Amino acid sequence: METSTRETRAQVIAWLDQYRQALRSAEIANDELEIARDAVLSFPGGRLDGMPRSSSHSDKTALSVERLTEAEQLYDDALEHCRRTRIRVSRVISSVSNANQRELLQRRYLLGQSFAAIAGCMHFDYRWIRRLHQRALAAAAKAIPEKEKTQ
Repeated sequence: METSTRETRAQVIAWLDQYRQALRSAEIANDELEIARDAVLSFPGGRLDGMPRSSSHSDKTALSVERLTEAEQLYDDALEHCRRTRIRVSRVISSVSNANQRELLQRRYLLGQSFAAIAGCMHFDYRWIRRLHQRALAAAAKAIPEKEKTQ
């Protein structure tokens, strides 16, 4: 059974939107990293200068340092995922032949601009931007690799 045009558009939007989702995940990982850094520095013995501390603080400090290390790794992984996702989405957008459609997709799915902001930047009517978006989605759908369309 073939999917409807509306379902196809929704799938393409979800696929293109994966970069913005990766950005959100990286922002959350960064917030968690900042919390872990603050936790390490909040203990009286929380300085990472290698000097011996009393045992009551050293256990808490060691646990905080372990959490900090995990948070740093999660943040690095999120940034790498974000980079790879941007490359994949950029390739699909770059394959759209119409320059206006390509610019619209870049502004919407890479920069995260609203349709109103895009209309203002591109000097088009809001309704025309919405129509252009539908055409751009159809063009982008052809460039998404088959193995990734169902994900």
